[in-house]
Amino acid sequence: MTKQFLRNVEVRIIGENDTLVLNQGLDTVFEVRKDRSTTPNEARVAIKNLSDTTRQFIQSNKGLEIYTGYDNELILLAKCDITRRATEWQPPDSITNIEGYDGLFALKNKRVVLGLADGATINQAVQSIAKQMGLKLIANAGIALKTPLKGGYTHTGTASQALDDLVGIVNASWGIVNNTLIFTLRGKALNETKVLTISPQNGLLAQPEVLDDTLVSERVLPKQIKATGYQITMLLRPQLNPFDLIEVQSNFVNGLFVVDTVEHLGGNRTGEFITRATIYERK
Repeated sequence: MTKQFLRNVEVRIIGENDTLVLNQGLDTVFEVRKDRSTTPNEARVAIKNLSDTTRQFIQSNKGLEIYTGYDNELILLAKCDITRRATEWQPPDSITNIEGYDGLFALKNKRVVLGLADGATINQAVQSIAKQMGLKLIANAGIALKTPLKGGYTHTGTASQALDDLVGIVNASWGIVNNTLIFTLRGKALNETKVLTISPQNGLLAQPEVLDDTLVSERVLPKQIKATGYQITMLLRPQLNPFDLIEVQSNFVNGLFVVDTVEHLGGNRTGEFITRATIYERK
């Protein structure tokens, strides 16, 4: 079947020994929500008319990856641990719904053990946590990762509590995006040199909407720093994630912004294929 508007949507179910790829021949709808919080991000897909064999594979495996793009492009949109699978019948169609949370199994009831001596650094602690969680780690270059832990650091308990302790020392924040542990400064993007530019000429669908200043996210900026926030809507940009830096070029709003929340919506046969994001002025 011809791809609608040159869209690509591909769902992969990751098993222990095999990967099932579900792509353009299927009617697929997705909804992905991500933010900078420490709560696992959420993804949902609904796929019509799967075979019994395919549904059985989904039922018995736990990894979900969604890839989207245009033409021959495929970019990772979400990587999650599957938490729910259910098939409903709307004759003549069946619809299989799959839901997942990013990094859930790494966080849920995950206990880490740290016994670092006086002089050990923030970097050593965070690296150890990421390794015990089984996650890749990406840290903002501006964080004082070499900061020594006075008196060392001992912890036996949840990974989230240990990370909360450590970010408090260096004015940072943490989250999990696409099964990667993110450790970055408040008010900063993860990569200050990598910028996605969006304008009416390349997919900005409406003028940015100013957010109520009572909604300023402390995930992005400390309380004492004021910044204007906006919601923007654009053609789907699967590469856009929380912690990213975005440049907006429009008639009334221009500048560099830090991404707080992202919502990706669409499918290969639906009208929508969009990204919504809330962004705040970079400080």
